Amino acid sequence: MAILPTEIISEILSRLPVKSLLNFKYVCKSWYFLIKSPNFIKLHLNQTLISNSDRHLLLLSYNRNILSSDIDVDVDDNHPLFYELNHPLKHHEIDLIGSCNGILCISDKSKTNVFLFNPLTKSQRKLPPCRKNLGNNHNNKTLVFGFGYDRENDDYKVLRMIQDSYYNEDNNSEAEVYSLRNNSWKCVERMPYYLLFVSRHGVFVNEAIHYIVVTKELQMQCKFIAGFDFKTETYSLMDCPDYDDKLGGCLDMGELGGCLCLLVMYRTLLPVGPLEIFDDRIEFTMDRADLWVMKEYGKKESWVRLFSIPQTQTFDMYLQVRVIVYSKDGKRILLEFDTLGLGWYDLETQSFDRFRGLPKAPMSSGFFVGSLVSLGNDMLKSEGGSIPSILRKKTEKKNLDNFLSTGFKLKL
Repeated sequence: MAILPTEIISEILSRLPVKSLLNFKYVCKSWYFLIKSPNFIKLHLNQTLISNSDRHLLLLSYNRNILSSDIDVDVDDNHPLFYELNHPLKHHEIDLIGSCNGILCISDKSKTNVFLFNPLTKSQRKLPPCRKNLGNNHNNKTLVFGFGYDRENDDYKVLRMIQDSYYNEDNNSEAEVYSLRNNSWKCVERMPYYLLFVSRHGVFVNEAIHYIVVTKELQMQCKFIAGFDFKTETYSLMDCPDYDDKLGGCLDMGELGGCLCLLVMYRTLLPVGPLEIFDDRIEFTMDRADLWVMKEYGKKESWVRLFSIPQTQTFDMYLQVRVIVYSKDGKRILLEFDTLGLGWYDLETQSFDRFRGLPKAPMSSGFFVGSLVSLGNDMLKSEGGSIPSILRKKTEKKNLDNFLSTGFKLKL
């Protein structure tokens, strides 16, 4: 049997999902070192991103579990099978900061313990302590994060900002960036705008992390999108689409097909009877939700309203909508409703196919692509080039089989 060149073997293997490669790397020594090599890891990731394959849905339930399901097994299936992921914050409530190239950035609720984590290879890195802390008056401060990739420097980075919980013209914020390559934090210029939704982490698109902000000059009158470029470590400002702000739309930003998107949710205040001072019995209903997509990054004129979902019996009653991901064929969008429901929204038929069998407790959702990206604790360098025991045993058995097959001569 002819032996294929290494280049062809690499090309074939690079088109396989990570779960298969994790098994195939123990076929032989050459495959093991090939699959673990940095060049192959980059080749495989590029193939995965180009083919839009090996995608996984995430559910972070409030019972401290992370559940995952293969999105592309069958997009018509509204009853996905979930399995539990083993993660480094097993005994904590988990906050998903973001995902990029198969790496998740997660933290506990206090944001004290922050991890980068590859959920398929189990590679992980705990971030060192930050340079800045909240100080004594931490009740009036908020921590906001962002996670992404600096392509030019081949470095995964985390942006951490401390900001006042309520708007004020002083904007007493601070910012620092963690570099995986250096495994350290450094202070950077603070954001010159005020984050409007301080409970939401940044959205990574076009090598920058994005937030919805207001400016000091216009205060709360106009909303913008601020970006922090991980390569240049500078800020930029972009316009939101021309939605009907007079109706009091609530905004939620996301990423869809590599583009920034903005959900505008129009709500109506429901009368619930006479309200006393400090009464929290205020209720809303959703009139509709509009999804805007920025087709060309940074250009206001490229904003396109992709769909408008009315409040109908098809979707039941909802107050909050989040965009998760396109289906593989691009004809459907996975939506999350009120942290309780998930389903595919068909762009052509404008119908919604709700998932069944989800946890009944509130949850947050996201997705990641399968990758072999290492976080530095399991690379070949750290292994010293050693061969796993399973491969050593295979090699020893092969040598023995070769010896027995050739036979030996007995001298009398």
